[in-house]
Amino acid sequence: MVGIELHHNKIPGRVDDGRGLITLHPRQEFTDRWWDADDATITEEAITAAAAVFPGLRDTVLTSHVSRQDPALVVRPPGGYADLRAFNAPRRTTDPRLQLARDYFGPSSTYGALRSGEEAAARILTHLTRTHRSRRPHES
Repeated sequence: MVGIELHHNKIPGRVDDGRGLITLHPRQEFTDRWWDADDATITEEAITAAAAVFPGLRDTVLTSHVSRQDPALVVRPPGGYADLRAFNAPRRTTDPRLQLARDYFGPSSTYGALRSGEEAAARILTHLTRTHRSRRPHES
């Protein structure tokens, strides 16, 4: 696996208490090998791979969903996240008249896109709040 997302930790209330929701992101080699297999086989192979990180996972799975997307993830070269951090730094401090958001600006996932949008909205709201506070009421 290239990544395992624990959505129940990231999004409160997404699943019932005591339950978990995970997304497994396989490496290219896994995808190439199992792309044309049926969903049950892919699920079994993915759970076997993830069980190396989470022993006992197999006994807790209630349901699964296989999503085939090509391409699925932005693949960054070594140092790519450092470059991205440097690119994003000015956006956090400049006057946010224009904010960009999507998964390109962080982890390549729906959650990454969501967080990017939330962060852009927060920067705009902070700017608007500061702008509103700094205005002086007009004298009558």
